[in-house]
Amino acid sequence: MRFFALDVETANPNQSSICQIGLALSENGEIVQSWNWLINPEDYFDHFNVAVHGITESDVVNAKLYNEIHDELLNIISTDIVIHHTAFDKVAINSVCNKYKLTPPEITWVDSARVVRRVYPEFRIRGYGLGNLSKHFGIEFKHHDAEEDAIATAKILNHCLNDSNTELSLWIEEQYRNTQSSKTVGGTSSFKPSEGDPNGSLFGEFCVFTGTLSLTRKEAALIANSCGITVEKNVTKKTSILVVGMQDEYRLAGHDKSKKQRVAEDKISEGQELKILSENDFISLTNSNK
Repeated sequence: MRFFALDVETANPNQSSICQIGLALSENGEIVQSWNWLINPEDYFDHFNVAVHGITESDVVNAKLYNEIHDELLNIISTDIVIHHTAFDKVAINSVCNKYKLTPPEITWVDSARVVRRVYPEFRIRGYGLGNLSKHFGIEFKHHDAEEDAIATAKILNHCLNDSNTELSLWIEEQYRNTQSSKTVGGTSSFKPSEGDPNGSLFGEFCVFTGTLSLTRKEAALIANSCGITVEKNVTKKTSILVVGMQDEYRLAGHDKSKKQRVAEDKISEGQELKILSENDFISLTNSNK
């Protein structure tokens, strides 16, 4: 049984601003090789992202651009199955390909977070972040280093396969099976306007919007809900996605980021699994999970 696991780190909330790619190869349940690329994202480095992964602009000033390692990456992964933990890494690869007008890799993606949520009932709704799962399975790694995150992702997927006694090929389609039957919500598939559709592929994610979006908040919430994402007004311990639109300097009251984004960054610093996305990346995420 052979597969690759991939992870990326970004310079700022734009998922196309990849500054590191990690890759790990698993064969027959063992990690046999790993790769690590530092990437010059040709984009600004947000101080918070730097605080998370430790990569600075000076670290990548002489590194290759993504379009210069694209073919190398594709030659390695070839036609193999590639594992990613939650949808964001896949979105990032597609976004950076769009940035450089490259054809996204034609590979089979499997989301290990989805597999975890279907194999282990205790992680069906929450707790399926890479950090928490690694602690649960006793995997020691340096979180937010793309290579080590990729290795941890591969190890978690191997735990899933072993504990469920299944082949990886099964999960190509099975990863999209509902994590919760609609019967648990009043016996119908209906849901409240702010709640995620339990039949949506991103059911279990909690999203907050901040700033001005090109969409109305109602339109954005409906898009989120249809994919299974529950929309909250404020950042809480359940929040897993913060979507950042254009910021009003008057409302920022002297800060460079909104209060919601500052709270989200604090929670990430405390270990909460939470992604900060631009509106474009939010749209890409929901489009890829319909």
